[in-house]
Amino acid sequence: MAEKQSYAVTIIATALVAVAGEAFLPGSAAWITATQGVAIASLSYLYTGKILSTNAAIAILPTFFAETAGSSIFLFVKSFLPPTGIIDVAAAGVSVIITLAILATVNNILSDGAQLEQKELLSSKFRTYHKQAKEVIKNLALTDISNLPAISTIVTKFLGSY
Repeated sequence: MAEKQSYAVTIIATALVAVAGEAFLPGSAAWITATQGVAIASLSYLYTGKILSTNAAIAILPTFFAETAGSSIFLFVKSFLPPTGIIDVAAAGVSVIITLAILATVNNILSDGAQLEQKELLSSKFRTYHKQAKEVIKNLALTDISNLPAISTIVTKFLGSY
């Protein structure tokens, strides 16, 4: 499975750059959720060789959202507000942290050969990755998050160290 890690990093880094930009769009919650769902389906295909439907990928997301209820509500409410700048930057940071934690969790579970349907395992791993993602992302500038090569390096280090 280690040979698939570079592909996983690319999937995760691309999703992070996408959600950082999507946080500035009206209705961002829908865009961000769709990006997360597609990235989960892509990681699943990478590790299992089977197509995970977008509906199945999105069905996994409530497990993660339950762990980050406050942040998830903030992103949902913010998606109905007109662009303001300051709130959008905060939303970009929150969406990148949550997405990194979700995709690192999915990557870890699938690379270990486990199943995504194991909700307790998802929740446990997510809590650990979410805590670590907050530490990693809080020190980044928005320009770092929107730079694919820079974020790829960060994702590689993040996945390798936790």
